[in-house]
Amino acid sequence: SLRTAWNDLREEVQNVLLFGSGDKDITVKYDDGGKFKYQTSKPFEGVIPNMERRFRTTESNWANVTVTGHPTKPTAITLQSNAPSAVSFASPAGNGFNQPIYAILEGNGGDLYFGGNFNSPVSRPARFNTTTQKFTMLRSASSTVYASAKDANGNLYFGGQGNWGTGYEGIIRYNPTTQTYAALGTGLNVGAKVWAIAIDPSGNVWIGGSAITTAGGISVSNLAKYDPTMDTWSNPINMNNSIYALTFDSTGQLYIGGAFTAVGATSVFYIAKFDPATSTVTTLAGSPITASVNALAYDAANDALYVAWSSTANNRPVSRWNNGTSTWTNPTGFSVATEQGWSLCLDAANNRVLVGTDSGTRIYALDRTTMAATTYAGGATAGTFNALTLTSTGDLWAGFSTASPGFTGLASANYTAKYSGGVWSAMTYANATYPTTSTLFQIYSGLTATGTPLVQHAGGTQTYIVSPN
Repeated sequence: SLRTAWNDLREEVQNVLLFGSGDKDITVKYDDGGKFKYQTSKPFEGVIPNMERRFRTTESNWANVTVTGHPTKPTAITLQSNAPSAVSFASPAGNGFNQPIYAILEGNGGDLYFGGNFNSPVSRPARFNTTTQKFTMLRSASSTVYASAKDANGNLYFGGQGNWGTGYEGIIRYNPTTQTYAALGTGLNVGAKVWAIAIDPSGNVWIGGSAITTAGGISVSNLAKYDPTMDTWSNPINMNNSIYALTFDSTGQLYIGGAFTAVGATSVFYIAKFDPATSTVTTLAGSPITASVNALAYDAANDALYVAWSSTANNRPVSRWNNGTSTWTNPTGFSVATEQGWSLCLDAANNRVLVGTDSGTRIYALDRTTMAATTYAGGATAGTFNALTLTSTGDLWAGFSTASPGFTGLASANYTAKYSGGVWSAMTYANATYPTTSTLFQIYSGLTATGTPLVQHAGGTQTYIVSPN
């Protein structure tokens, strides 16, 4: 009803009014009290998308801009060539983020995508060009981003807790080429937390997490599968507790790690293998894992699975499952008995697996042949290493829980750092003046007294007025 106060509307209704209903039809009844009376069902565009479309198509020279995202939150815009040439913006230099990093992913073009709980210098998730040292902020999220994955077509999936708008609860898909977003069906239940995303050989998207009870309206239990071709969700099997890691082997078998003690009707602790074709659960016999599994990495060359887990007293924050022989191999060389494994990164070129932990020297290189661990790159002295990513150029990027992990020669890294050429360095974004064709600007809700939009550069905190000067 038009008489209902905005604050009294449910959040999902507010999101539909502001951002539209996507592909979902909305039934509207029209009655002018006289001649015209009818009912129609069609998707609702939303107030903000309508304003964006009208803003794009305006014939006003200075205001002719392309807007993407939600103007009520930090949003990227591109000023077209017919905008005033005098409009340019200077951004201050800086480094790192203001909150922990939980996920780092390299896109097809070499850009890095960071997920976490940060909102400076841009909001999560964030796209960073390592060559130009510039950010492009993606769709601003009230969600904390815990997981990310890339499919064979280069589409990116971001998962976490919270939403990006109607239909985007818990997870979202981003196309870096078209810079567009898509919901996965109707999304997940409110309160769902996505900790892990994996893409199977057929391109289906598997998610695992905590408190996931519905996916696309289908009842699930912490594990769900999304078919992007059909835009439908399904429930592969019920899990009795949280999932923190997912990965597929070369034959399409799914490995599941987490805090669970049962998969379907099968009693299995913390680590399991699941056959999607037959819905068969296999326990990994002789498992040394006695606590939650936090990360998984599959080594296709050796048909082996590396398992990082919350070890408690045995100097083995990571163990290896040898799939061909159905045996386990435990490591040597970790320095603290209670170290917990939190992240893994396969470095095949150097025959090793990089292991991020929460104590000791925090980051290790584990030899794949001998299973002997050595301190990697001088190690660190503080924080938990939540994410490790080795890029196509051979650089290692790490995300961690503290601003200053204590790298040798690097006093502060602000939650992320790069190891390259034998040196740890902080992420830096450039101090530069960007021209009117830059994609690195954010438009905020509200206008000046004269109707001029306020704009802020994505890399800094300065706000500017776009004016026809």
